[in-house]
Amino acid sequence: MRVGILGGGPAGLLTGARLASGDADVTVFEEHREIGVPNHCTSVISRETLAEAGVDPERTVVSRLRGVQLGIPGGAVVRYKSDEVRALVIDRPSFDKELALSFLKGGGEIELGGRVEIEFNQRPHVLKASDGKIEPDVLIDCGGAKSFLRRKPKAGSALSGVQFDVLDTDMERDVAEIWVDKRRNPDFFLWCVPVNSEVVRIGSAWRASPAEEMLMKFTMWRFGSAQVVSKYFGPLIVSGYLLPFFDGNAAFVGDSAGQTKPTTGGGLRYGLMAANLAAEALLEASSLIDVKHALSDYQRNWLGTWKREVDWQRSARRLFRLMGNDELNQVLNWIKEEVILPDLVEGGKLDHHASLLRITSKKALLKSGLSVVRSLILGLSS
Repeated sequence: MRVGILGGGPAGLLTGARLASGDADVTVFEEHREIGVPNHCTSVISRETLAEAGVDPERTVVSRLRGVQLGIPGGAVVRYKSDEVRALVIDRPSFDKELALSFLKGGGEIELGGRVEIEFNQRPHVLKASDGKIEPDVLIDCGGAKSFLRRKPKAGSALSGVQFDVLDTDMERDVAEIWVDKRRNPDFFLWCVPVNSEVVRIGSAWRASPAEEMLMKFTMWRFGSAQVVSKYFGPLIVSGYLLPFFDGNAAFVGDSAGQTKPTTGGGLRYGLMAANLAAEALLEASSLIDVKHALSDYQRNWLGTWKREVDWQRSARRLFRLMGNDELNQVLNWIKEEVILPDLVEGGKLDHHASLLRITSKKALLKSGLSVVRSLILGLSS
């Protein structure tokens, strides 16, 4: 089986590595001249994500997080720190390069620096390059947010993400901060993640411009005149999965399929699992005639794991957009008064945000007196 993969990010490289290990003839086409560059990722992941990728933590993990602080500027602030590591911060370019090395060792090939697109108006689909057409048996679109937005250009499907790396040594190095301020950003939260002993990564995402200017105002509020050493820009997909995950002999894996969290826009775990499921299904196809059935199995298996979770996150995001600072302040005060955050940090799962309902009983939430919380439970858990 000859396979062409569009995109040399984690989803494309892991899909390629799994297929190459099963004796498929695989080529990854990456438009940039270096794997892992440019970096758009906040780089906070779960242990399960690292295991899904099969990457050595000693080569990629740069920081370990034990706690979180939630707050509203001028309002409620709640904080908790565990004795155990609860999340990992990776060097994303190194992470991608480790996946590329595994792919190449398995016999795959990578072509860098060329613009390649899938021609969906031809069946079977082919790849169109500057020097002609490439006709693999199977095409896998791992082209990220760009590919997703070509399929779903609807406003609101993605936000404009902006991140700054700032020099700061005062912030606690194993506690991430999440701030919500509907005056600064009605669409999303703002984050501060310590990357190493000197650098903190600050970011958020907006529907409208000027996103960079708004993030700079928040940076000055939180860190004063701290020096900004790097800036990152890129779309953040917040609408969730986009069906179908396949079209003829082409499959969509990772961000191109919208396999991200509507609550945060992150999608590394979801996309890596999709890579493994897609490769497994294709390797089980006994002939090219079976490819469509194999890709249908891939879609069904991914949805079986993540559909309910992502649907819940979609509803939670809709509710968040309806809430103002006063309501959010009530929620944070309730979390603080009822000592909820320790349970969430100790028992919650980074990739399963609906675990809130399993950790905090519905009965306790319904008795909280908060109309927004009652709406969340009654409207989202049915």
